[in-house]
Amino acid sequence: MKSWCEGPKEILHAAHRIAAEDQKGCTRIALILIDNAVEVMAKTFLSLPKRVTGVNIPRKELDGIFESFPAVMSCLEKNSGDRLNHIDLGEIEWNHGLRNKLYHDGSGLTVEKSKVDVYFSLAAELFKALFDDHIDLPPTDREERLIGTFLSKWVTLEKGLIMFSEFVGETYGRTPNLRAGVQLLAEEGKIDRSLVDEISSLQQLRNAVVHGQVEPSRAINAATLQRLETVDSWLKMQCPEYKGA
Repeated sequence: MKSWCEGPKEILHAAHRIAAEDQKGCTRIALILIDNAVEVMAKTFLSLPKRVTGVNIPRKELDGIFESFPAVMSCLEKNSGDRLNHIDLGEIEWNHGLRNKLYHDGSGLTVEKSKVDVYFSLAAELFKALFDDHIDLPPTDREERLIGTFLSKWVTLEKGLIMFSEFVGETYGRTPNLRAGVQLLAEEGKIDRSLVDEISSLQQLRNAVVHGQVEPSRAINAATLQRLETVDSWLKMQCPEYKGA
């Protein structure tokens, strides 16, 4: 692992250890640490030499940007190339808002571990996208394992569907989002209506989990993973370049 990855990795591992403790306030502290790790990731990436990232932002300009989390996210979105094509930084900002509420509104507030698990998964995907490296956080319980597996596999499947759409249709040099990519596959006769609806349903479920609109333990189970695996198996048969989630 490159030396500049060690800081955010250590923070995430510390958060993971704390989240596993069955004590009051541990999940709140863990979520705050995850958010800190995400901010360190972004600032580290933007501060790396140009020969590493291709990004060249004057130090004085960065100092101003680093004073605001939303400004950091905007700068990251602008300067990350295609690294974050499949990561919604708005979801990171939503979790940052939750962190602020927990941090500023008093120590009596708590947060469900499922929300911590979701933010862990998002942070791990961001780490992988920015530094081209994995971070291993063994799940501490069955729910965390299901959430992490579903969200990780979804990212791979989403990338695969978009890649397939670029192979079979004209995207005019632009990478489509998932909805546009699936629509293109439908127009080219590569996917039927029932599968389009299933992909849309899985995407809605995933977004509801990430945005805290549904309890992950009720939304993600073995049957949910099987639905995702079915789409994944179909894509592997249709697109030889896709290696599977």
